[in-house]
Amino acid sequence: MKTEIFVIAENANLTEDKKINIFAIFNRILAAQFPTIYARPTIVIKLALELGERATNRKVTLYFAGEDNNVQQVKMMDQIVEFPPRVGGLNPDTVIILNVNAIGFEKPGTYQFILHVDDNFQASLLIYAERVQQVSQLGG
Repeated sequence: MKTEIFVIAENANLTEDKKINIFAIFNRILAAQFPTIYARPTIVIKLALELGERATNRKVTLYFAGEDNNVQQVKMMDQIVEFPPRVGGLNPDTVIILNVNAIGFEKPGTYQFILHVDDNFQASLLIYAERVQQVSQLGG
């Protein structure tokens, strides 16, 4: 199993012909005060099977961990993902687009999303929450 895409963005969608549209990928949150909430982020994950792996259902879990060295993790998603059969020599893949209602950042620092497949670590995605004097309308 390989992680081909694992990003946080403003928005994303998947077309009927399996093209992924991702708008405004970021890895930093700017806030004038903490705690703060980021209202509607989107997590985009594309997983693909390696050559020789069987196209079977897999359990995919996503956690959000804070500035406490991963002592507290919040489970954001836990679902069974079905991989399609191999066609034309291509490795089967699946795309998950998770629209999150809100993510809270208790204090400035590095946070992370942790991806597990079948209860095993697959990948992590870091996001940095930074205090700024004033947040402009264009950034953060």
